[in-house]
Amino acid sequence: MAKPGGLFSTIKGQDRAVGFLQTAIAGKKLPSTLLFAGPSGVGRRLTALATLQALVCESRSTRDDSQASAKVEACGACGPCIRVAKRESESLIELAPQGATTKIEQIRTILKELSLQNSARARAVIVDDAHLMTAQSANALLKTLEEPPANTWFFLMAPSVSSVLPTIRSRSQIVQFNTLTKEIIDEILLSENMSGEDKKSQSKAEPWQVEAARGRLDNLQALLSDEVIGLRNIAFSFWQAQDANDSITKVSEAITSRENSLWVVRFWQELLRDGFYQQLGLKPIIHQDQIELIERVAGYPQSEIERLSVLAVELERDIRANADYNLAIDNFARNEVYVTE
Repeated sequence: MAKPGGLFSTIKGQDRAVGFLQTAIAGKKLPSTLLFAGPSGVGRRLTALATLQALVCESRSTRDDSQASAKVEACGACGPCIRVAKRESESLIELAPQGATTKIEQIRTILKELSLQNSARARAVIVDDAHLMTAQSANALLKTLEEPPANTWFFLMAPSVSSVLPTIRSRSQIVQFNTLTKEIIDEILLSENMSGEDKKSQSKAEPWQVEAARGRLDNLQALLSDEVIGLRNIAFSFWQAQDANDSITKVSEAITSRENSLWVVRFWQELLRDGFYQQLGLKPIIHQDQIELIERVAGYPQSEIERLSVLAVELERDIRANADYNLAIDNFARNEVYVTE
C-alpha cells in the first residue's frame, strides 16, 4: 500500500494535536471551532490545512492505530487535496489582521461569503492572530461560531489560550501546539520534501541560529537572512565598542524599522542571558560563537546583569507599544549600558 501523501504526514513534532484531529475526523466528531494555541512557526497553519485536506479529499483512507482509534489520512493527490496544499482551494477562507487588529468590517466580509451557497464538501476559515480581534469583531463572529453553516470549520490561531477573548475561548475546542525540539528542526531541514536549493541554504544553519530559533521555523528562517545576521553583528559590536557615541550612531543607522529595532533588542537580551548563564555555569549558551563577549558580560556583577535584563525587557515592551524606537534605544544605551561600562 502506498504511503499516504496528505499534509498530515508532513507535520513534525505535533503528534498529540494531529492524532486528536485525525481521530475526530474519522469519528465525524470534529468540533466546528478549533483554537490552535501556540507560537507561530511550529505547524499550526499546516495542521489546519491538513485538516481541511482530510475533510475534502476524494480518496481519503482510514487506518486503525493499535494505540488509539481510527485515524484519517488524505490522499494528497486528488484535485481538492492539491488545491488545499497550494492554498488555492475554493474551500479555504483566510483572515488576517489589518494593521494592529482584526476589524469588524473584515468579519462581516467573511460572514457574507459564508452565507453564499457552496457545493464543497467542507469549508475552513483560518483566522490568523485571533487574539487581535477587537471586542466588536469577536461579538460579530460569536453567533456564527455558535451556529456555523453546514460543513464549515473555524481554525483560530493564537499564541496562547489566555490571549484570546473569553467569549471566543469558551466556544472553542483548544488544541495546544508546542515549540519544536532541535532534533525535530534538524529533521525538517533535511526532509525529503525540501528542494535541493532549500537544503543547501538551510543546512548551513549555525548552532546559534538553531538555538536562537526557540523551536520555531519562522524564527530560524529570519535568523538565516543576511539582514538579521547583520543586525546581530551590529547589536554585539555595540557591547564591544570603546566610543559610546560612535557605537550608538552605528546602531541607529542600522535600525531602519521597528522590526529591526526589536531584533537588536532581542540580541541584547540574549547576550545578557548568555552572560548570566556563563556566570552560573548553566547551559545552553545561545550565541556559542561569541564566547569572548559573553565572558566579558559574565564579568559584570550578577545584580547588574539582572538590572540590565529587566531594562531590556522594558525596552522591548516600549517599542512594541509604539514608542519612538530610535529614541528608546538611544536612552537605554546612553543612560544604562554605558553607565555600567
